[in-house]
Amino acid sequence: MHDLAVCHVGAKHGSTIGFVEKYETGVLVARVQAPLENQHIGDVVHAVVLDPVKGECRYTGLIGGVSDEHVSVVVQELVAQNQRRSCARASYSAACIGVLERVPTNEAIRLSVVDVSASGIRFASPTALDHGDVVRLSLPVDAGSVDLRARVLRIEEATWGWRYGCDLLDLSEPTREALFRLVLRLQREEARARADR
Repeated sequence: MHDLAVCHVGAKHGSTIGFVEKYETGVLVARVQAPLENQHIGDVVHAVVLDPVKGECRYTGLIGGVSDEHVSVVVQELVAQNQRRSCARASYSAACIGVLERVPTNEAIRLSVVDVSASGIRFASPTALDHGDVVRLSLPVDAGSVDLRARVLRIEEATWGWRYGCDLLDLSEPTREALFRLVLRLQREEARARADR
């Protein structure tokens, strides 16, 4: 279960991101990009796993082992599980030029990203699209960008055109990981902003 799913592991003194290498008999082993420093066996830890089938799964547990490349979590409880459509979603505002993949010619369209997850995106556009249309776009992420192909699943009217709910096609693991990191950062910023109000 959760094999190769992107995960975020957070503890009292820090956090790291990686993917699930193995999850059996209540122990989740994550291969991480950076070591989880200043942590010891038995410390409380939280793990967020973005599984493409089960959605966002949030666990609490204890550190069972820690190295430069791995964190082992002895899972105590599945705290929450959200369906794929809502998993790890955050508001995100970015203006882009997309390319509508239509035969015989591809058409450039203006769009404004509304929110993003590691498996989907929602954007507004003055261009009328159909269910199943595919739009290519380059989404700004931190100092760079990620190239995405978004397929229209849901359509709703908006003040200046339409809003489109899309799933993302042909995602590589590095792209999925970059989106997951982006969403986690945005969620943390939203939580801090709510706490400051």
